[in-house]
Order: sequence, then C-alpha cells, then structure tokens
Amino acid sequence: MAELMPWLEPLYRRFAAAMAAERAPQALMLGGPRGVGKEALAQALAARWLCERPLEAGESACGQCRSCRLLHRGAHPMAWRLAPETALGNEGRQITIEQIRALQEGLSLAETGRRVVTIVPADAMNRFTANALLKVLEEPPAGVSFLLVTDSPSALLPTVRSRCQVWWIAPPRRDLALAWLETQEGGAQAAPLLDLAGGAPLAALRWARSGWGRWLERFLAEAGGDAPKAPLAWAAGLESWLKAKETQESGFGLEAWMDWWLRWLHDLARVASGAAARHFSRAEGQLEALAGRASLRAWLALERRARARAEWVRHPLNLRLFLEDVLSDYVDTVGG
Repeated sequence: MAELMPWLEPLYRRFAAAMAAERAPQALMLGGPRGVGKEALAQALAARWLCERPLEAGESACGQCRSCRLLHRGAHPMAWRLAPETALGNEGRQITIEQIRALQEGLSLAETGRRVVTIVPADAMNRFTANALLKVLEEPPAGVSFLLVTDSPSALLPTVRSRCQVWWIAPPRRDLALAWLETQEGGAQAAPLLDLAGGAPLAALRWARSGWGRWLERFLAEAGGDAPKAPLAWAAGLESWLKAKETQESGFGLEAWMDWWLRWLHDLARVASGAAARHFSRAEGQLEALAGRASLRAWLALERRARARAEWVRHPLNLRLFLEDVLSDYVDTVGG
C-alpha cells in the first residue's frame, strides 16, 4: 500500500473488503482521465488477487510470496496483460483479436485457481475484438478477475460495459495532489502544470520530468501575447519548434500542443463568460486582456471549430497548413 497514491487507497480497500466477503467483481472497469493512476491501481488489485498471503493477515499484497515475486518480474503464469503491440501491426494502436484468442486458449489450459487479466487501454479494442472478449465475460472461468483500464468507458461496447462493475477515478483534490507531488522527484516542477493536466498528478509529473515546463513558458508567450504574431510567421516558427530534435525527444508534439490549445481556448471562453480560468490560472491577466477582444459567442464558436480540426491532429495532411488554419482563425477572432 505504501506505493499506492493516497487517493487510490479507498478503492483498494473497497476491493480487498469485497474479496474478504467473497463478493469481488469478476470484471472491473477502471475509468477516469489520463494521469490519475488507473493502471497503478489495476496493478495493485492484480497483486492482491494473486497474493498467497491470507487476507486475514492484512489487506495488502505481501510482495514476498512466490506469486508476488513472479508478478513483479512479469513472469506470473496466471497473469495476462493485453495491450496494443506494434509488432502485431496497426501501428500499435489496437488490441487485436489474435491477442483475445491467445487469452482464451491460455485460460482454457491454465490450472484452476486465481487468475487475473488486465486490459490496458481497454478502449484500444475494436468492435470485433470487444465481441470476442464479450464471449469470455459472458461465461467467465471461475477464479478469473478481469481488470479493464480506460480513459473513456463510453468508448467500449455497451454490452462489454454491462458485464463490468465500473469504478470512476476522478482527479484528487488539489491539496492532496500537491502534497503527493511534493514527495516525488520533480514534483516542484510539476505543480505549475497540475491545472493544465486537468488536475491529474501523474500527467503533470510526467510532463515535468520531460521538461515540458519550458514548453509551457513558450506557449504562454506566444498565445498570450498582447499582439499575437502574424499567423503565417507564427505557424512557421511553431512547425520548426515541433519538429526540433529537443522537442520531439521530450515527447511533446502536435497532439500535446493541440491539447493545450483547446484548453487555452476553453479558458478564454470561461473568462469571457465571467468565470475563472480552469487550466491556465497563472495566466489570468493575459486571458482577461484577450477575452475582452471578442464576444463570448465568438470564443465559443472558435473553440468548436478548433475541436473539429483537432480530429485531424494525428494525421494532418500538411503540418504547416494545419497550423496556419488554426492560428489564422485565432488571430482573426482576437483582431475582431
């Protein structure tokens, strides 16, 4: 339990209590935004499910028994983890039906006793893969615990969701998140990124350790300036930055920039409506100055258009033209 984030401990205890009462859900879906610790919780639940230590001796997995040691090494014969694999094609974005079939075969050949299947992210299953899994969930082998981890439970087939108990993991309270970040290496640099990460501490910490604090300063200097750059020059500079080796090595790219951009536009609309900024609270002054340059209706319309363009972010036909389109719309609104 020492390794588990404090906001996840009540859910862990809930699972342990259900185990003790022999009422543990056979299929559990852990949903919530990215960066709140869903996969860490799934790992802890899998360890408790397979641990040889009796529950009466304590609710935590012991970490010392043969089962715990095997699981830690990723070599437990009664534990399966399904995730997208690049080697299986589809650019590593989907869990394939071949993986589900291999799981079915493994479960049928495995000895009786407790077994655990973790699927992450569960929304990486397409309709055919999900239907294949559904057949297993409809007649699950005894002793098997299914743990499905997803950012978006609604993206899964309703028939799959109906076979699971769904636990939603929301971002923790801000004070709890900040207190936890203080105990982590790089946590001080992560604190300014917490709001931008939607209150998700693990996302903020990952960004900070990758050096994204520098990218945030650049983003605010460009988007929040009193006089936004000419869109064509801005797009050219932004393209060079996103393609730079240092930027790419940090894991920051168009998808991350567009996520920040949508949050920026959302905050502009909020401030224009009289509400407080949600993601860029440290830039409240810049947001107030810009929000007054257009009507609330104009900001909401701009945000809608940007979200429609974001659908193409993984495969823009031309990066420069994509950025010019996005930034020209923004500059026109600010100048209007």
